[in-house]
Amino acid sequence: MRDPSNCSACAMRCNAGPHGGAACTSSSCSLDCDPGYSLCGAACQNLESDPQNCGKCGVSCPAAANGVSLCAAKQCVVSCNNGYTKCSNQCVDESSDPKNCGMCGTVCGAGQVCQGGKCTTDCGSKTTCGASCVDTTSDTSNCGACGVVCMPVAHSAPKCNGGTCGFQCQSPFITCGATCIDPRSDINNCNACNVKCPAVPGGMPTCANGQCGASCPSGDSACDSKCVDTRSDPNNCGSCGNKCNGTGKGKGKDGTGTCLLGLCLL
Repeated sequence: MRDPSNCSACAMRCNAGPHGGAACTSSSCSLDCDPGYSLCGAACQNLESDPQNCGKCGVSCPAAANGVSLCAAKQCVVSCNNGYTKCSNQCVDESSDPKNCGMCGTVCGAGQVCQGGKCTTDCGSKTTCGASCVDTTSDTSNCGACGVVCMPVAHSAPKCNGGTCGFQCQSPFITCGATCIDPRSDINNCNACNVKCPAVPGGMPTCANGQCGASCPSGDSACDSKCVDTRSDPNNCGSCGNKCNGTGKGKGKDGTGTCLLGLCLL
């Protein structure tokens, strides 16, 4: 069967999902992804820009020290934090990196350190870490002590404040506990941290542009935060809110009218 309203069995309805409509493939529920999105497992992903599925499903861009791994045009790229420069696809501090001292590729000689972008033999008031002169109160590669690298959570850049690692979420992501969330589309944090979209009877909750909504199976409609079949629902017959008040043969056992193919029976 290929009917999303009757997938593998009569009345076995498939649900739509973020960036995709309900579909039935080989008698199993699936998603028909929107243009620009591809089906990866059970979700529709943008292979052009998703760092967890960059160019191909399951291809995750590796974490970048002192920067953020991004996906652009199906390719993993590195965006360096403020104060760092990309040299050979790595983010370095040209003021202290002995292999890129002052500019990419400038290597300090034996016994020298890189201080203020110049090769020298003395770090002055800064801490000597290998051949680098660093400020351990703010250096994300030597935060609090030499070799302590601050690693960011997804969708953030690392930071070091007072020798303690932290992170800064990248817009439009915001901080929510120890993670960065997208309040535009996260059903557990819709429009703000910990604002969970309520369950949808007969369907699935959605979050679009920071507003909770409902995703209903094929053939159903979202009426008053629940999914109903307007072809047969006497309280939403043909359209949401259209209640059947039957008389005679059109009156059900509970006193409500009868809805058949979206029309109230008299």
